Amino acid sequence: MSPKGYADDLTATVRYARETTRAIAVCPFHSDVTIRVGDDAAESHAFERAKRIVKSDGTNWGPKALNEEIGRQLSEAADGEWPAACRIEVMQPCDALRLAHEISRASAARDCRLSRAPPDLTPAL
Repeated sequence: MSPKGYADDLTATVRYARETTRAIAVCPFHSDVTIRVGDDAAESHAFERAKRIVKSDGTNWGPKALNEEIGRQLSEAADGEWPAACRIEVMQPCDALRLAHEISRASAARDCRLSRAPPDLTPAL
């Protein structure tokens, strides 16, 4: 999936950036169903990637337009789990496991970053 085919469509540009940085997972059976993985670093990377995609007229998308589109897409995405409209029974077991692995990998990375908080510096008595 090349960004050139998506560069002139803001919605497609943002989706391309979010999908290629693994900020979202896409249902293999319903291309319109996206699941927000919850990895803040991937979402920041997606914004930076989308900012650098050059449209056919040689310009880039503005940060305000990108932020609004990212916000719109995030509000429509399922948050970390399959929505009820996307039945897991329809999926092959390997597809369900792959998606579950992607979501748990991103959650583990987020939890790891949170656990790296600075140690308590109060002296022991």
